[in-house]
Amino acid sequence: MLLFSPWWLFAVPGLTAMTLGLALTGAVALFRLELFGRALHTHFALLGSALAILGLQITLLGVLAKAVFVLDGIGRSLAVERLISEFRLELALLLGLGAFAAGLAIDGRILLIWLRSHGGLLEETITNLAIMGGTLLALGVEVIFSAFFLSILKGSRDRRWA
Repeated sequence: MLLFSPWWLFAVPGLTAMTLGLALTGAVALFRLELFGRALHTHFALLGSALAILGLQITLLGVLAKAVFVLDGIGRSLAVERLISEFRLELALLLGLGAFAAGLAIDGRILLIWLRSHGGLLEETITNLAIMGGTLLALGVEVIFSAFFLSILKGSRDRRWA
């Protein structure tokens, strides 16, 4: 039964993982957090990054699976039909490019800090920011290529490639 419900199979768990992952990565990068008297360090930023990246990938898989269901006439969903009909590749690309650019800006700033230190050691907080930057880079790339794939699916069904 779950096979015919991509929203519950993919999107709900994916959105949950992505939200928790982004919150954890951002919180560890920006604040000093403690849990049971222990500070949350780089390992938790990496865990959050993995959750965010996997969560977005699972969510996008659910959206694309639901799009195939609707486009092939297997199922109906007014929300997905509207998403497909109103989908604009340019807007999705800008969203992905925005996340990519934010990650690039964070990691570029860290590179400048490192170069100014003549290749010296960086603080752990900088490492956590680098993890957040890398996460945003990966999320941006996922959005960009998923947007292209959804455009291909849409174009293959309605034979409009503009």
